[in-house]
Amino acid sequence: MVDNINIFKFENAFYNEYFSVFLTLLIGLALASLISGASYFLSRQASDPEKLSPYECGFEPFEDARNTFDIRFYLVAILFILLFLETAVAIIQAYVFTILTCIYLNEALHLH
Repeated sequence: MVDNINIFKFENAFYNEYFSVFLTLLIGLALASLISGASYFLSRQASDPEKLSPYECGFEPFEDARNTFDIRFYLVAILFILLFLETAVAIIQAYVFTILTCIYLNEALHLH
């Protein structure tokens, strides 16, 4: 019976410690949902003659601007971002390891 009480106190301590984090996440999600919903419902949905006129290139607007894109466009964009970040990190690591290697060799060979 005593062991159960100790476990219960540990769980309470865990929940009390992270309650502020969960509360912050809950408030953030609620505000994001509220702002997104308000912007969708309060925005103008009516078309005006300027929106329905041809673009400068001569094409007629044919669909609503809220149509979704194919997911492959997003995947390719994320792929390019990841490759760019990976290249940047690899260049920085190569530079740092070069400096560390020089320092290590100077210390190992006593070339002060």
